[in-house]
Amino acid sequence: MEYKVSWDRDGSLEPLGKGFDQGFKLTLNARSPKNRVRFTQAHELCHTFFYQYVPEIKFRPHLEDPGEEQLCNFGAAELLMPEYS
Repeated sequence: MEYKVSWDRDGSLEPLGKGFDQGFKLTLNARSPKNRVRFTQAHELCHTFFYQYVPEIKFRPHLEDPGEEQLCNFGAAELLMPEYS
């Protein structure tokens, strides 16, 4: 995990190789509030599922997918604030 001080993003996830088992590098904005950092960590964690289940898309250059971003936001919210019945 790496923190960047002068950065215009909340975070990013970068694969360390061409396969899921080679891991990822998580980069976070050092100036973000702690609660935002936690949400961003959870959001980026959710992206790893896409690398595992659709590697033919994720391990090559691709545009940001708004649907994937929305799912990762939902997943992060569920991880951090699960709804109890």
